[in-house]
Amino acid sequence: MAGPTIDDLIGLVELGTVHGELALSPDGAYIAVFERRANLARNDYDHTLIIVPTHGGPPRAIADGGGFIRHASDGRRTGGPAERAPIWSPDSQWVAFIAEREGRAELWRANIDGGHSERVTALDGDVSNIVWLSDGRLLADIGPARVTLAQDATQDAAIGYRVDDRLSPIFSLNRMPRSEARSVIVDAEGGNAAIDPAQRAALIAVQTARLPVIAPRLGAPAVQAPPRELRIEDGGQRQQCSTDLCAGDIRNPMLLANGDVAFIRVAGFARTETSIEVWTPSTGAVREIRTSEDRISCVGGGQIYCLREGTRRPRELIAVNPNSGATRILYNANPSWSRFDAPRIERIDFTDPRGLESYAHLVYPAGYRRGRRYPLVIVQYRSRGFLRGGTGGDYPIYPFAARGYFVLSVERPDDLLRQTQLNAEDFFAEQNLSGEENRMKLDAIEAFLTGLERRGLIDPARVAITGLSDGSETLYLALLRRHFAAAIVSTQPTERSAWWLQSETVRAHLRRYGDVVPWTQSEPWRSWWSANAISEQASAIDTPLLFNVSHTEAMGAMELYVRLREQGVPTEMYLYPDAYHLKWRPLQVLASQERSMAWVDYWLRDMEVENSSDPDRIARWRALRGSAPVAGTAH
Repeated sequence: MAGPTIDDLIGLVELGTVHGELALSPDGAYIAVFERRANLARNDYDHTLIIVPTHGGPPRAIADGGGFIRHASDGRRTGGPAERAPIWSPDSQWVAFIAEREGRAELWRANIDGGHSERVTALDGDVSNIVWLSDGRLLADIGPARVTLAQDATQDAAIGYRVDDRLSPIFSLNRMPRSEARSVIVDAEGGNAAIDPAQRAALIAVQTARLPVIAPRLGAPAVQAPPRELRIEDGGQRQQCSTDLCAGDIRNPMLLANGDVAFIRVAGFARTETSIEVWTPSTGAVREIRTSEDRISCVGGGQIYCLREGTRRPRELIAVNPNSGATRILYNANPSWSRFDAPRIERIDFTDPRGLESYAHLVYPAGYRRGRRYPLVIVQYRSRGFLRGGTGGDYPIYPFAARGYFVLSVERPDDLLRQTQLNAEDFFAEQNLSGEENRMKLDAIEAFLTGLERRGLIDPARVAITGLSDGSETLYLALLRRHFAAAIVSTQPTERSAWWLQSETVRAHLRRYGDVVPWTQSEPWRSWWSANAISEQASAIDTPLLFNVSHTEAMGAMELYVRLREQGVPTEMYLYPDAYHLKWRPLQVLASQERSMAWVDYWLRDMEVENSSDPDRIARWRALRGSAPVAGTAH
């Protein structure tokens, strides 16, 4: 069968959210997790709370979790989903969860028989986190009172508002809402009472006593990535895992039913290997039970239960035997995905002269024939787990491959050594002022392209590059280095205007690095702005560039867009209302993906893909082609 389309991608069932959010019942009988499905009719997502028997058997839906809840950091929305881990009652009969109801994040619970779910209590703010205490009460963290937020918005609309630190124009011309966090205790009858941070910390300490933790090693230097250790603390007594297997990039500690501690260790070339390790505190022994390139998040009990995704495989729920490492699938949420032809995927490794490691997954085009050169699409900037569409999901990898393209899914390099030698501020300054961060990313992409050209796999005249966030930063700089057949970007470039469009808090933070203002005449920041302000170098860009930018980030992209238009570079810009750093509405994701594929088809393969919602698109693009400068003449 042919490869998947963008409609097939949007139709996938997602398990959990960003970090998985599995919950194992105290009696070990069930796993609770959210399923997420796109609802195109509502242009939203539907969340269903399900429980899966750990001994095997079909999942059961026990509650409606409502629509999408957007993550907010200090009041600023990113477009990513809020974490909403289900929480079990101590008697394993109920699951508490955060549900979306008419735009509110509310505290609900559902009985495991699936016959009853209810709002636990009416809280005056949105719920962001819940803990079911051992005495049967619930602890809930909530945001500012909704009535206060509404009053703020009404007053701002009526009489305006003073520019203060809640305004960050680079993201929005609306002030960020208040971000005060509060905690309440909810009793069995639904009554609630506020508690102070010290009371909250004491309750959490009781809940987490004897649980394993991963923390910076005691006495470790103040560096960005300090040495960490796995330990258990109980009543002032500390047990520490002291073998090398408990060092490095270790995550997700889990206490197993037999008293052992399982954890995840990320190692290998460019941190591509993920292993599950088991530590026996009574003997100090550590054993590795499973290693792969899969992306996993787990909880522990009698066995280890994980959400697992691979390059070709969407998330599924598995059980791992902590003794043998044997794996069984508890729930495959997307069995129909296996009907598609699985493309060939090759991992390509690169080590630069400084020893920095990077890799990329090369996805072969459908019907690949040896000896033929194909067009290539570059997707960035993480390539871990299921290859959906790069960071942000705007650039659909498997549909591109099904259309006849090589796709290079790039994992950006990280200077892991320097992160263990410098604190976060010094690391930031060194990486930026030396240009090392930009150099290592661009050199990796150039090395991948050179290798593919030498192998005769790709047509160097038909290469497109895409990017969002850090990937867009790399894209803009890459356009200054070479001509691509096409480019598509989802985030605004760095410009001098970014300084005054930021909040005062951000500017105050950056001033700690010296005379950093964009009008400075002092080195090294004068040279940094000259090298990184993209629109000032627009004359070096001659690649046809499509902007797929959210409303909240459009302002920072306008200068480059206008400059490219006025110098005759083929460019178009699409804006997405109510989108943030990430697009969260499924119809917008689909639209972004369709436009991206059509833009690549047009410039790399001379294919004109019509779209009924934009009937003039092909005529506009033909006009852009007619006015385009000859490649290289803009330099």
